[in-house]
Amino acid sequence: MGGLAELADELQRCVHEYSEELVSELARRDELDFEKELKNQFIWLLLRVQRRRRQLQQLESRAVVTGVSKPLSGNTEVMEWATVKLLLNAGSQTQSMLCLLAV
Repeated sequence: MGGLAELADELQRCVHEYSEELVSELARRDELDFEKELKNQFIWLLLRVQRRRRQLQQLESRAVVTGVSKPLSGNTEVMEWATVKLLLNAGSQTQSMLCLLAV
């Protein structure tokens, strides 16, 4: 009977240990999913900005070729571009994630 109680205690310890490991691995997976989502969103926004710049350059080159000297489509707004510096620290993933969150 004592052997059965020891076996039950050992099984209980194993279940507890594996439960803790499972919780930590699920938390890690959630962090990786969140980081992946942030990176995908950043890349999408970067591509959008690049596409917009390309469109503006094409419009400007067409205006130069056709000799148009007035602003395109009556747009007199001054365009400002934000520059973002991403600090990547190989030792700390949270710092790079915070930099991406600032974007």
